Formats: sequence, C-alpha cells, structure tokens
Amino acid sequence: MGIRPRILFNGDIYYRNPKTGYYEASYNHKTKKHICHRLHREMYKFYTGQEIPQGYHVHHKDGNKDNNTMENFELLSNSEHSRRHGKETAERWKRPEMQDANARGSHLL
Repeated sequence: MGIRPRILFNGDIYYRNPKTGYYEASYNHKTKKHICHRLHREMYKFYTGQEIPQGYHVHHKDGNKDNNTMENFELLSNSEHSRRHGKETAERWKRPEMQDANARGSHLL
C-alpha cells in the first residue's frame, strides 16, 4: 500500500478519503480528540471568519477536490448544490464511454 497524500492545515492532518475524494481529518493532534472535518469546509471557515450556515455547502467550482483554494470555493444552498451536481451527473452520462458502460451494465463514474 502506497503513502496516502496528506495536508497539514490549522493543526489537523487531512488525508484523502479514497471513497469520497475529499481531504478529511479524523483526529486532532493538539487536543487529542476525534473529529470529522473536511479540508475545504475548514479552509472556508478559517479564511472567511464565518461559520457555514445550516443547509449550505462549500462547493469546488471546478469540480476538482484537489483544488482547495479560496478562489475555487463558493457557498451554495442545498438545492443549488444538488441542482449543479445533478446537471454534472447527467452530462457525465451523455459521454460516449458512459453510454457504452451503461449498455454493458457497468457503472463507471
């Protein structure tokens, strides 16, 4: 098994979750407590000085979960976030390779 990429931010070590693609921290080394933080959300709160309102998501504008820069973040409501991802998913399934995979019964995402 290879070394997992990691990022240190504000005292927490974030590892890429292979299932979600997000960088996540599960343990705070300063406080010695278990946590569940996603890097992009913590960066947004840190640099804006604001909490994320309930019912909102920090969205990666370019869809790249490795691009954790403030310029790539936007705050979206649940409905807008779902609408955008629904559109992205629909567009993905229009690609020829996905049409072929669907015809074969494969689920390549």
